[in-house]
Amino acid sequence: MNNISISNIVSEAWTLFKEHASSIIVILLVYLVTTASISIIGAAIMGDSIFITFIFQIIQSVIGIILALGFNRILLNIINGQSYEVKTLFSQTNSSLVLHTIIGSVVMSIAIIVGLIFLIIPGLYIAFRLQFFNYALLEQETPNFSDAIKTSWDMTRGHVLNLVGIAIVSVIIVIGGVLALIVGLFVAMPVISLMNVLVYQKLKTKALDTEMPK
Repeated sequence: MNNISISNIVSEAWTLFKEHASSIIVILLVYLVTTASISIIGAAIMGDSIFITFIFQIIQSVIGIILALGFNRILLNIINGQSYEVKTLFSQTNSSLVLHTIIGSVVMSIAIIVGLIFLIIPGLYIAFRLQFFNYALLEQETPNFSDAIKTSWDMTRGHVLNLVGIAIVSVIIVIGGVLALIVGLFVAMPVISLMNVLVYQKLKTKALDTEMPK
């Protein structure tokens, strides 16, 4: 079966959110407060010294990557029925993982930008095909950005229309969250994140089943 049921993905994501709502919202708040605090500190020291500003921007970027990886790790743990805590948000500090995340993100950005130059559609196509890079990288025993990019590319083959459908539904959910006096975003964003990792898990399972000898 090649198609992914969007309605099932939304339903499963909503069920998972309800089960973990309090923890996810607390983690999301910690995430937002941490990034906001770092931004405030950056704004305060901006202009003191070009060198200090440059160094702080690097530190800020690295912390942002660690937080994003930590949040993705929490999502993967939720999907896989594994435990997690608020401190899991700050747990992905492996220098190799961070480095491969940076390199992989740069490579993907270049590929997408080049694709966008050619009438936009190729860029969007590449973006959909590579969107699971971070999840794939997190699940590797030894971080390797090229393998993670290839994994995302391979598992999304033949599923781009499904991914477009998921993206459209995600936009609708975000709009609903904004209309719900912004507070709804604390529901919308986690649900969308869970939808994405659910799709990743299902595509990964399909890919593994295809590779198994019959």
